Amino acid sequence: MKKLKLLSNLLWLIGITIIAMVILGEYYFISFLPTSIDPYAYNSSEQIQLARNYTVAYNFTGYAFFIISIVLKIYIMEHKKNNSFKTYSLRITENKPNYLLILCKILCKIVIIIFSLICLLISSLITLFSVINFDDIPL
Repeated sequence: MKKLKLLSNLLWLIGITIIAMVILGEYYFISFLPTSIDPYAYNSSEQIQLARNYTVAYNFTGYAFFIISIVLKIYIMEHKKNNSFKTYSLRITENKPNYLLILCKILCKIVIIIFSLICLLISSLITLFSVINFDDIPL
């Protein structure tokens, strides 16, 4: 299960990284992806269409990694739920749980989930605008 959880986390990281790179490339923060075009140079409609196609392809690849990661996380959760043997042994521990550490872990997971949702929302909008053809609108 630990290897599956590690694989799930790595797939999530790869998916979010691809999506974040497309977002940064679309807003001209980075320009080494083929999705970014030079805004100050003359670009033909074929170059713009190719950049749009690459944007959609990269975003769908990131979505695929992200969805596979979510499916693996759900599988791990279900497997833990079905295979948990409840033992009713009395445990005597003198150590109290560290509530600050537990709170930090929960807050870190919440921040990661919010960041993932924001990345997915922005990349969905970029994909939507890349699919829509704006050739009829004069700029």
